[in-house]
Amino acid sequence: MGNIAPLAEHNVPILHVYGDADEVVPWEENTGVVAERYKALGGSVELISKPGVGHHPHGLDAPSPIVDFIMQHTL
Repeated sequence: MGNIAPLAEHNVPILHVYGDADEVVPWEENTGVVAERYKALGGSVELISKPGVGHHPHGLDAPSPIVDFIMQHTL
């Protein structure tokens, strides 16, 4: 979290999939902090929330939003 400025400076987009009920890695203390800091630095952040989901399972049932993000930022 403390060294994200170089990523923003080089226009590296960030995608984060997270469970909004995660008690192991709480949204407010992790993803939320990074997203706000990154945006303040001019970085691009896309967040995909999984309502009511905790730390597991990881990923999405349908991975198309992740694939779309990758394709959008690599072509």
